Amino acid sequence: MPDGVSLVLPTRNRATALRIVLPELLKVRAVDEIVFVDDGSTDDTVAYVQGCDDPRIRVVEHGVVRGVAAARNTGMERSRGDWILWGEDDVLFPVDYAEVLLAVAAREDAQIVGAPWLHIEDPSTAEQVWARAREHPDADIGLDTVSAVPAATIATPFIPARALVSRRVFDAGVRYDSGYGGNAYREETAFFVEAARHGFRVVLTPETYTVQAGIFGGGHPRRARLRYEYWALRNTGRFLRRHGRWLADQGYIDGPLRELVRFAAGRVAIVVGGRVARLRDR
Repeated sequence: MPDGVSLVLPTRNRATALRIVLPELLKVRAVDEIVFVDDGSTDDTVAYVQGCDDPRIRVVEHGVVRGVAAARNTGMERSRGDWILWGEDDVLFPVDYAEVLLAVAAREDAQIVGAPWLHIEDPSTAEQVWARAREHPDADIGLDTVSAVPAATIATPFIPARALVSRRVFDAGVRYDSGYGGNAYREETAFFVEAARHGFRVVLTPETYTVQAGIFGGGHPRRARLRYEYWALRNTGRFLRRHGRWLADQGYIDGPLRELVRFAAGRVAIVVGGRVARLRDR
């Protein structure tokens, strides 16, 4: 029978990152099991995780690379908890992360709870950065502002990937979509939107946060910059074809086509701006 919280982490070729992240994740309270889904690693990721002395740890191996979406779905299927807490192999949580999200879920009658992801270079400053962000919260939470810190807990499907999800969502048939190819851009947001469309309450809370531990090699390949942008645009098109009209009807976006044009223009500006900056630095 399901019970408690399952921390689920898809991973691939991230032994170096896990040597930093896993000891900290083991300190997170209210976690009853930790399920690693190895998606075809060729380094010592599996050996390192299996060598950790914690009875809560289980490793599920794909054997071959099947992608992040498949790894997430496998983790959901093989975990035992009433709640799935999605982790990542290069992201750190405060020790009370699961406790805070569970409390918010109960108070808000929510089936999915997310928290801001702080983009900072030094994770040791996360507490101070988070405190300052709460003093100056973001007024608008949109499709591409999932790292924003709201003034209070709000209902929105635009939340970071490292969320707490009730098993009821999976029991209703909501799954991660492997059709988001390449860099899997929009894959997590598509899952949260699909859950909202099934009637589940999805919220973003400023009461806790996550932070990246560092920049590491391995993982699922992100590919060259232009290839990355190609998949970002293609996957956004897929996302808007499937969910754009619903998002517009809910008032989240102005319309699918307008949103796609806005997104494309923004990505072009980022690429061009980056190239100009590199030229100036020569």
